[in-house]
Amino acid sequence: MAYASNHKASNSVIFHEGSESTVGTALASDGTYNRLNVESFNIPIRSHGYSVSAPKSGLFTTTTDQSKHDGFGQTYSIDAQYKLTALSATRACASVLESASATATLSSGYTFPQANYVHGAGSAKTQTIALDMAGPGATNDTMVYTGCVGTGMTITGDVGTDGGELKCAVNYMTGYAPVAGNYAFDGTINNEAGSAYNVRDNIIAHTDVLGQDVRLTSFELSISRPIEKIGFQDASTHNFDGWGYAMTGPFEVTGSVNVMFDTSVELFIANLHNSTAGTITFGSGTSAGDYKITLANCLTGEVSVDNGGPALMATIPFTCNGASDLTGSTAFVTFDFS
Repeated sequence: MAYASNHKASNSVIFHEGSESTVGTALASDGTYNRLNVESFNIPIRSHGYSVSAPKSGLFTTTTDQSKHDGFGQTYSIDAQYKLTALSATRACASVLESASATATLSSGYTFPQANYVHGAGSAKTQTIALDMAGPGATNDTMVYTGCVGTGMTITGDVGTDGGELKCAVNYMTGYAPVAGNYAFDGTINNEAGSAYNVRDNIIAHTDVLGQDVRLTSFELSISRPIEKIGFQDASTHNFDGWGYAMTGPFEVTGSVNVMFDTSVELFIANLHNSTAGTITFGSGTSAGDYKITLANCLTGEVSVDNGGPALMATIPFTCNGASDLTGSTAFVTFDFS
């Protein structure tokens, strides 16, 4: 036997993502894919853990008939970090907020659309992720992940990191085993275009915390939801692909801001103690190419002051909640990446 000669150069892998027509059916090679400006991602492959039965009386060893591979609850996670642009923001919202829009929102009255997350459903809210040149084979050189669901996204911006570019990390989960395929990507490719949004472009008129203009140096916003795989299909295939997904808890919207510790912080410090919710806004304007994030009903946590630099800085953690009145669909997270 001889060594294989088709080793994979890590910097040759290209990340593609697209919406499925049917839950669990991979978007075809000639489908519409988004080629996003991804900086990092992992490559899960099909594998299963195993479980072991109770030991036999009188033996001090574990025998082979006690062990069995266990894929019944197997899921696979893909964590990808993008430069935040209008396209990558839209696709992140498609996965996590179920809205493929540059102006997506999260409303107090959100309900999980169970029918869109059942195997074979033609009203899919799931995505296919295809990693070109990540497959182990010479021909099957694409790793394909079907039925992917966004379980969380984190947007960050820091004036001192990567020139201030905004980043978006998205967490995907699938209950379907990954496969290696032969993909030509000969359909429609939506390529990333334009520069990433930049926190250095933030302007006072569109950046404030609890009604106060602040000198912002960094922020982080995380939106997450618990998704579980439900059931499994034919065990004889040893894939144990799921029957569907369920959302088992509420959305959590949390984050933090890092601002100069000055009079602006002093002015809203009373609201750090009286449970009065306020609005936090990040943005660079309202023209094409600008961005804006509005977070309503924010409560702040314990503030810390850093004296390690040339000026005192305050880090303010916050939680963003839905409105108490659930009779409407009031948005408490609003994006505008248009």
